[in-house]
Amino acid sequence: MKLSEDNIADRLANWPVARLATVNPDGQAHQVPMVFAWHDAKLWSPIDGKPKRQGQPARVRNILRNPSASVLIDDYRDDWRQLWWIRLEVEINVLALDNCSASDHVKAQKALQALRAKYPQYLDTPILGEPPTLLEMSIRSMTSWRAT
Repeated sequence: MKLSEDNIADRLANWPVARLATVNPDGQAHQVPMVFAWHDAKLWSPIDGKPKRQGQPARVRNILRNPSASVLIDDYRDDWRQLWWIRLEVEINVLALDNCSASDHVKAQKALQALRAKYPQYLDTPILGEPPTLLEMSIRSMTSWRAT
């Protein structure tokens, strides 16, 4: 059974975490958890200031080679009647904020405001790492399911 449009909108606005699947150079799936904000009919996810290995994260390198990806937002409960998921097939634009157009910079600032409003953790953790990078995800298709 599909989720209602209102349920989907609520989960996109409020659910705290999703999983982003990109494709690595060998054609294998590369999946990582991500935080996100739903703003202007797009998902936005920062490459934030939490500790990472040196250089660009694998997900960014993968997206630059192939911008098609999949996002899974889901909830598991011991009571299986409460299970649900939303799968989004997305096209991702990597916004390097130190080298983007003025219009992209304005969009990015609004997305960053939405991320800060959703995640109080960004009071203590830099919302952007170095180089400042934001993932802009346009939805190509959406599938949802709920148990009851």
